[in-house]
Amino acid sequence: NAPDERFLLIRSVEEDFPAEAVEEIKQERMISIKEETPLPPCRVELVLGLEGRLFVILPTGVKTNLPFACNAPFVQDPARVKIKDPETSPTNRWLLQRAGRLAADAMLAWLNQTASSAEERSGAYDLFSDVDRDDNSLEGVCAAICETAFDESLEGKSFLLTEDYQLRPWEGCITVPGKLLEIWKPDQVATFFDDEARPILSRHVSAKNRKKLIHWGCVSEIEDSNVLGTLESKHLPKPETWRQLLLLWAHVSEDIAGRYSFNQHQGARIVPVQGQDVLYAANEVVRLGEKRLLQSEEDWEFLAKCLFVLNQNWPRFLAEQRRKAEEQDDEDLGADVEAAFRVLQALKLTDASDVSRVVQQVAESFFSADGCELEDCVRLAHIAANLGATLADSFQFVTRDDCRTHVTDSILYDERNDLDQFLPQKWYEDHALDEAYYREFKSCTKDTWREWVASGKSRLLTFAPLQKTQTSIWERSKLREALRERNPACDPYFPYVTNQFFLDDWDFTDEMWRHWRAAAREDKDFWGRLFTRIIQQPQAFWNKSASAQAYQVATTGNSQRVTTDPLVASLMLKFRRLPCIQDTRGAYRIPTELLRRTPETESLLDVEPFVRAELDTEATRPLLKLLGVGDKPTGPDSLLSRLRALATVANPPSYEVEKLYNRLDQLFDNCSTMDAQKLRQAFDDEKLILTDGGAWARAVEEFVAADEED
Repeated sequence: NAPDERFLLIRSVEEDFPAEAVEEIKQERMISIKEETPLPPCRVELVLGLEGRLFVILPTGVKTNLPFACNAPFVQDPARVKIKDPETSPTNRWLLQRAGRLAADAMLAWLNQTASSAEERSGAYDLFSDVDRDDNSLEGVCAAICETAFDESLEGKSFLLTEDYQLRPWEGCITVPGKLLEIWKPDQVATFFDDEARPILSRHVSAKNRKKLIHWGCVSEIEDSNVLGTLESKHLPKPETWRQLLLLWAHVSEDIAGRYSFNQHQGARIVPVQGQDVLYAANEVVRLGEKRLLQSEEDWEFLAKCLFVLNQNWPRFLAEQRRKAEEQDDEDLGADVEAAFRVLQALKLTDASDVSRVVQQVAESFFSADGCELEDCVRLAHIAANLGATLADSFQFVTRDDCRTHVTDSILYDERNDLDQFLPQKWYEDHALDEAYYREFKSCTKDTWREWVASGKSRLLTFAPLQKTQTSIWERSKLREALRERNPACDPYFPYVTNQFFLDDWDFTDEMWRHWRAAAREDKDFWGRLFTRIIQQPQAFWNKSASAQAYQVATTGNSQRVTTDPLVASLMLKFRRLPCIQDTRGAYRIPTELLRRTPETESLLDVEPFVRAELDTEATRPLLKLLGVGDKPTGPDSLLSRLRALATVANPPSYEVEKLYNRLDQLFDNCSTMDAQKLRQAFDDEKLILTDGGAWARAVEEFVAADEED
């Protein structure tokens, strides 16, 4: 009735009935025991592929849970529907035992067909039964007798087919999720997932038969929970292909990225790392962005000593496979890829790690070791520059005295090699960055290095640092005097009744000032050259020069600011008194003697000294203001003085006089009422007007123009 199905017919050899069976049969046939009627030997037949029904040529009503049908000369019950209970029928018990032994022998013979494939040989386990031996029904008792005989026949035999095509005895191998065998080699799976490194049951054994072997206790099972436990406790080798790794991620995706995972398995070591042959956990790995790739393979190898970086080829592979699945409409591949992307997201590896944290992690490991070579220190700094990282306190540089120094200890970057002209020699050697850092560039470009230093992320300085100081002041009058010097418009308020104050300030160290004063005694232009070097510092440096703050101290010890007005720091007060800024003629002058160009001061060009044009920029104007450089005219006195001097000359140059008149005219438009009155008074009282005849006269003596009748 089933021409397309295949059945296996198994026949035993013929055997004589045992004595008790002969006796039972004669009783059933009502033959006298004394009659010597010989019974022919009998055989048992099994049919694999049919339901577990018992036959006596024709089917009986006994349907067991055995995986095969059995035909034998069973003693039937009086109704000829079922067979006699084996508990009371030694014949039936003997035949059922023969059926169990026959099934076991057939299975063993089948498994030993070494010329057949593993897939064909694994079909032998279809004969393996798995019934409830505690079932007291007739069918249950029959199946239990058969299975018990089957069990006894396997004792001491090798019947477990392994991945290496060998047969192992009871508990001689383990069974693992089939996906693992698609990801790693069987010997690797055995080594890492079984403490005894037992062989792996053949992957060709069907799930149904595998379940029977596990239930019997023939093989130990490595469950998915055990797989995750192993992945969390051991560094397994990286699969040979990306496709195998994809299978692994898809296999564990539900546990790691499933709806109910709750981040329970974040420590699973399944992440491929650049330059490593084993897998790591996500919390051991960082991911560098595509735009932050390193310069060379040597840089990767260098980082790999201190840091585990996600292999960039892995996310690229996933993206490629997603595109391939969409193009080919491959649902299986698409499902695996999407599962892998969910894992990537759950492990927080979809975006690049913060490069500053990456470099910090490397630095902590690298600098904790002894004997760090200068070349390696330079390479690490260049890699940090290439990644655009902000350095943490743990980072170290090598200074010119061959010492490793923390970045918090004021490391100087002296690319032009001229800072030694301005700094004490010993201090310079202790703090100046070794020239090896900018002599040759392998792990970053020269421009990248410069941009990184200029950005402030390197925390390298380009001049000696400012130090925070604190000065105590007693009495309110002295505080007001100190504040007026720093900001004439400052009007303090006093939250407490005390007379104790202190001033938080910024300045260079006393060591620096002593060195500079000594140098200035030998070089009259030193202050100018020094300040030119200082003025090139970044804006953050100069922000401190206007950030002094005054506090009043309460009797309880608490303190509170007495003003929110900006206060000039001591640094600026000192430079205000020094000839440190060049004028338009190249001479160094005290800042308060100079003007910078504004609409109000335009009339004083070529009359008053102005700041050199290169220094008078939008970026430096706040600094010039702190130094006391003027941005408004000081009044008409200087112009009037020059005009009075020309009035004493017999034949003054008319163009000079005209220039002064033009300057005064511009000044008059923007000056105060008092200055305007001063100008009128000067021209009324003094002979400051040049006439056509070359003489000088007062305003009341001259006409602007004359006609024929004047």
